[in-house]
Amino acid sequence: FGRPESVRTLIEHGADVDAKNNKGERAIDLLETDWMVTQVVASLSQVEADRDRVISGRTEIHRILKEAIPVQDFGHGILG
Repeated sequence: FGRPESVRTLIEHGADVDAKNNKGERAIDLLETDWMVTQVVASLSQVEADRDRVISGRTEIHRILKEAIPVQDFGHGILG
C-alpha cells in the first residue's frame, strides 16, 4: 500500500525480494496493480489507502526492490 518503511524492514529481516507468486510475479512486478484493485484489497484488509501516498510510495518501493534484487547469473554467453 505504498509503505517503503515496511519493505525496508522486511528486506532487513531476510525477505526474499525475488520470490514469485503462483503466476510467476514478483513484488516489483505487482507495483503497477490497478488502483481499483488496490482499493478493494485495502478495504478487505481494513487498511487506509491514500492514492497519493500509495503512488509516491510505489515509486520509492520500486527503487528499494530494484537495488535489492540480486543480479542474475546468465552463464557464459556472449558477454560472459
